[in-house]
Amino acid sequence: MTATTDATDATAKFAALSAEKRLAIVNHLRANGEACVGEIFNAVANGVTAPAVSRHLRVLETAGIVSRRIDRQKRIVSLVPGAFDFLGEWAPRDGAQ
Repeated sequence: MTATTDATDATAKFAALSAEKRLAIVNHLRANGEACVGEIFNAVANGVTAPAVSRHLRVLETAGIVSRRIDRQKRIVSLVPGAFDFLGEWAPRDGAQ
């Protein structure tokens, strides 16, 4: 990957996480592992409709943060392994600039 591609990827991920509900979805998945869409809705809905939660999941999926799969009647969502590895590359270490 080039520096431009890395910056674009990081920008997309930060933008996806800028919404409170999307960040809540990621935190729920970090704490509980994969979850079905209904469980995510119950955990983070509080004033948000089911279609809005689906749109939030689509944004997170497009940014490469979550993946979705179908298991019989359920739609299972999980964090993409390594989705946040870019933070180690992006953030300065040991006071370096």
